[in-house]
Amino acid sequence: MPEITEPTKTPDSTAPREDIGADTQRRFRHQAAYIALVSLGLLEADSPLEELYCEHHDDILLRLKSGRFSAIQLKTREIGGGSIQGWG
Repeated sequence: MPEITEPTKTPDSTAPREDIGADTQRRFRHQAAYIALVSLGLLEADSPLEELYCEHHDDILLRLKSGRFSAIQLKTREIGGGSIQGWG
């Protein structure tokens, strides 16, 4: 009877020990998706938004039609988690 052995583990068949790059990308993707949703307000005629800047003083800087600015700091709570927003 042949001996049963475990298959050899190779890099392409095992999960990485740490996946920091993928987590970083998920965080950036969350931020980009949030900014995309906020930017849709620029298309509405009755919107208070005039302009939107990304990564300018904060994660999002909104220039309102009133001439005022609103800064948004968008961070994720934890790896793979939801998000929190800080309004300036």
